[in-house]
Amino acid sequence: FDLVMSDEFNVPGRTFRDGEDPMWTALNRNDFTNDALHYYDDNNIQTNENGELEIMTEAADTKYIGWDDAAMKNAHVEKHFKS
Repeated sequence: FDLVMSDEFNVPGRTFRDGEDPMWTALNRNDFTNDALHYYDDNNIQTNENGELEIMTEAADTKYIGWDDAAMKNAHVEKHFKS
């Protein structure tokens, strides 16, 4: 095998918001798989002072607005979640 890309995340203070890193981009988005209620936030990933990759999680109040075509044809669905 030929190694075509490697990243050890060994640069302290590296962030991954859009346009800040030449190799990776963290997303700001919901993950709708398996009825997941989590949200990916690009502020929750960085390298620490030792250059180690840190991915943080946090409980937060959220609001989800979307469409549920399968259950209610084109009905507006709004859910509120409190941690």
